[in-house]
Amino acid sequence: MRFLAFLLLFGQSLWALPADSLHVTYIANEGFLLDDGHQAVAVDAFFTHGLNTFDAPPPAVLAQMRTATGPFARLRYMLVTHTHRDHFDAALVAAHMAANPLCQLILPHQGVAALQKQPGYAAWASRVTAIGGKFGDVESPIAASSLGLTAMMLKHGPYMKEGINKHADVQNCAYLLQLGGKTILHLGDATVDWNRHLFPVEPLKERPVDLLFLQYYDIAEASAQWIQSQIQPDQVIGMHLRLGHRERQERFMAAVYPGALFFRTPMMKKVF
Repeated sequence: MRFLAFLLLFGQSLWALPADSLHVTYIANEGFLLDDGHQAVAVDAFFTHGLNTFDAPPPAVLAQMRTATGPFARLRYMLVTHTHRDHFDAALVAAHMAANPLCQLILPHQGVAALQKQPGYAAWASRVTAIGGKFGDVESPIAASSLGLTAMMLKHGPYMKEGINKHADVQNCAYLLQLGGKTILHLGDATVDWNRHLFPVEPLKERPVDLLFLQYYDIAEASAQWIQSQIQPDQVIGMHLRLGHRERQERFMAAVYPGALFFRTPMMKKVF
């Protein structure tokens, strides 16, 4: 295990990035890799299937995830907002956790059962932090204290079928963190319009948001007004765009959030 940790640290030096910058790499859908040149954080990146609707990680990238190589060699934190298939794959997560003894995994409690079924889970279970509680609760996991991480339990955006919200009980953790001199807020599939009464604003007052990762479906005028008054992000990054509809959805979102940035192809990078 010590030798594996040495190899990971050696790989990190080979992939060194300039200091005082945040490199954001689009993996697919709502998945991003955040890297400050010393450590990397993945949010919703470890999944294999876009449900034939959203981008999915290319095969070569999946291979690097499984083996903790390439840009994933220095991954220190893996964050999962919720456990839908286009955000989370338990087998892929397990492979990386086994290959990378330096990585901490943080996810909603609803994802733990799937992980426990994976071979070898006991070997890395101590590096798993499950976020529970009720909607509106806020936690600051000790395992990610170096990020100043705040996990906010919010409701997943609604999916109505026959008058019933099929996502009513889905746990969706929004993550507020600091990396590369930037404050980042990733909402996952939570919409502001659906969570304004639950949204904890105190953490946002303490740390102004530089980058807000926001899904396309949060384009209601009321959401935009609330975001502008309460979050006041320097940059909105649109995500969760549907295949075949991307250009139209980008136009709609940019009309509501002027200056919004979009990553159009997996592994596209930008430095902030």
